[in-house]
Amino acid sequence: GADIGALITALGADEAIVIGHDWGALAGYAAANLYPEKITKLVAVAIPHPRTLRFTPQTLWRSRHFLTFQFKPWIKWRLPRNHFAFVDSIYKRWSPTWPFTPADTEQVKKTYAQPGAVEGALGYYWSFAANRNNQEVQKVLVGKTAVATLCIVGDADGALDVEVMPQTSKAFTGSYAYKIISQVGHFPHREKPDEFAALVLDYLKT
Repeated sequence: GADIGALITALGADEAIVIGHDWGALAGYAAANLYPEKITKLVAVAIPHPRTLRFTPQTLWRSRHFLTFQFKPWIKWRLPRNHFAFVDSIYKRWSPTWPFTPADTEQVKKTYAQPGAVEGALGYYWSFAANRNNQEVQKVLVGKTAVATLCIVGDADGALDVEVMPQTSKAFTGSYAYKIISQVGHFPHREKPDEFAALVLDYLKT
């Protein structure tokens, strides 16, 4: 969240619209709570407000990668194997309705192949437990959000319990709406880019 605030300042802007997917959505929620005067609107993709996340059996099963990634030596060995085939398995699980091709994941794999990229990506998961126990971090993440927000999710997201969405409005004190795209998994902006873009543009015009 602090990085987003610093980026807005570094770009010489007084305010900005923030659009973030997954980790970017979490960073967006944090930034909105830290700098409500800088962020005019937030579009969060594939992740509902952290305040509404519940550790139900279904949620834990869908988020089992958080546990898997804690086995550091194993995942650092497993992830790069067979040209990062693990990435394809994750995409299939999280977006079961998306007939993606090797070209759709190739750039992701090239990014992971860069020195330090695997550790950098997994560091988010490795720090999760510490952040859960950090009261200052939790205060920012689970605090109610006043910034106008749109959350976009897919109804086939294998990493998300979409049934939680009707309860997410209680996490906001400002304007809030959510949209569920049919037959879409964890990557709405890639699976149905035209429909996703239309939702975002319509929201930003209001």
